Amino acid sequence: MSTRRQFIQALPATGASFAVSGHLVLNESPAHAQEAAPSDVKVAEGKAPRKPPLTREGRNALAEIGAKIGLISWQLTQLTEPALKGLAFEVRRTAEYGDEPGLWLGQPLIDPPVAGGALI
Repeated sequence: MSTRRQFIQALPATGASFAVSGHLVLNESPAHAQEAAPSDVKVAEGKAPRKPPLTREGRNALAEIGAKIGLISWQLTQLTEPALKGLAFEVRRTAEYGDEPGLWLGQPLIDPPVAGGALI
C-alpha cells in the first residue's frame, strides 16, 4: 500500500499517461475550443486599470516571504508520515484557538493591516 505522499507524487505521471494513451488508443484528436459566433463577440472599451507600483519595501517583503515559503515547503517534504499527521492536527488546533485562524487554514486575510494604522 502506498503512502499519501507517494500517491501525490505519482499524479502528474498518471495524468500524462492517460493523456497520451487516450490519444493513441482511441485515435481521437485533443479537444479544441469552439469558435464564437460573430454576434457573441463583444469589443472591450476603455483601458485596463493601472497596476499599483511595487515599492522597495514591497519588493523586500515579497523576497522575504518567498524565501520563507520555500523553507516551509522544504521542511514539509522532509517530514515522515506520522510527523505530517501530527503537524496537520496541531495546525488545525492552532487555527481554532490561536491568532489569525484564516492564515493557518490558507484563507485570505479579511481586514489586512494598513501601514501606519490609518484606515482607508
